[in-house]
Amino acid sequence: MENMGKTKVGIVHLGFFAYPREYLAKRGQECKNLLEENGFEVASAQMVIGTEEAERCVSELKKVDLDLLILNFLSWTNSPPVIHVAQNFRDVPILLWGIGGRTDPDTGSLVSPAAVAGITAALSPLKMIHGKLFTVIDEPDQPTQIKEIKRIGNVSRAATLLCKSRIGIVGYADMGLYTAMYEGLSLKEKIGVEVEEFSLLEITQKMDKISAEKAQRLVDQMKGDWQFEVLTDEATLLETAKIYLALEEKIQERGYDGLSIKCVEGMSKIMGITPCIPLSMLADQVVSTCECDVPGMVTELILKYISQGKTPTFMEHYEIIGNRILVGVCGFAPFSWCYRPPHINRYGWGGFTGLANTSTIKSEQILTVARLSSFGNQYRLFVTRAKSYPPRLWEELGWPQPAPRFPSLELEPECDIEHYLQEISAQHCLIIEGDYCQDLVDLAYLLDLEVIQ
Repeated sequence: MENMGKTKVGIVHLGFFAYPREYLAKRGQECKNLLEENGFEVASAQMVIGTEEAERCVSELKKVDLDLLILNFLSWTNSPPVIHVAQNFRDVPILLWGIGGRTDPDTGSLVSPAAVAGITAALSPLKMIHGKLFTVIDEPDQPTQIKEIKRIGNVSRAATLLCKSRIGIVGYADMGLYTAMYEGLSLKEKIGVEVEEFSLLEITQKMDKISAEKAQRLVDQMKGDWQFEVLTDEATLLETAKIYLALEEKIQERGYDGLSIKCVEGMSKIMGITPCIPLSMLADQVVSTCECDVPGMVTELILKYISQGKTPTFMEHYEIIGNRILVGVCGFAPFSWCYRPPHINRYGWGGFTGLANTSTIKSEQILTVARLSSFGNQYRLFVTRAKSYPPRLWEELGWPQPAPRFPSLELEPECDIEHYLQEISAQHCLIIEGDYCQDLVDLAYLLDLEVIQ
């Protein structure tokens, strides 16, 4: 699992002049320490009691780039300093964190700093001037809800990472698929991802420069790590290795976070070899889809960031069977999704050559299923949970016998099957292990995406 970096926060401790300054300082330090102990990078921590301190606080906070601004209500506080801070960070998500009171052990009396009063006094004005707000309020004498604070931090970090992401595509919208198309300017404005196109010629030129020794070392590693279901000629292995090495070099040169190739009417048709295995090898480094499915690849980035670096994958819909959907891919899957060792077969559909990933996919898991789609500049995100099951014995029409067994699953979505069909908006679904539905809803809230569940 890739490290997505620490969530960078600024924390503003809010209090009132009538409360003991020592108490406020102690509780504020406890909150800062707790954040750092749980993996946050606290870039700035400021105490704000009045307007003058709020002005100094803004000056300090503006020196750092933040994923999340935490307004830490240690007690009641009057609203103007809160609003002054918040209005200067309209593009940064804000968490209102209320600190609960504590019971005096000597008297048995709950001593309340009235943080909830401060939050409820500020919340409505904050909504009018800011909009992207989360709230966590700790109960008296109870542990801080740090798990929820971390979750909100991860969502905010995901939004930051999307704005810094770049994906590469070799070609555009394989087979003319409308669901693979994208509009670059609105995608950049709405979500932040940059899409960069390059040609097959660049890949073939890089392949020509790869030494025979380097390619052979990779082929030897492939032979040692994989289980081949059929005899495979050395030339195909060497060409597969060179495609992978050329793509890896391009990814490193341009800092790509994702890669997709026009496969059916691109590399497979023009070069005579499929990209399935090179993409399977790359998919645990950068997100990957087939057919230049840009909305699918952006969805995978969202899933990767929201899960703090897990590898997502895509699958295609093949059959509806009761309340399940048979999904699979004709030769691709990230190797981390496969039982070891990976199984490799020849690609034999459509007259193409090359190698196909025919591994068995791990199942019996709760998955999050998602798909980003757009209608003009209006973007929406379909989200549901699903249970995965091993697939029944099946094969795709048109493959020479004995037909290979694709990486595939049977998905049982939480939503109604008819609702799923109407709202998934593409032939590809994007999946990640675990339940991240609420995280996706919150990320969509930050990005102003419509959510369909």
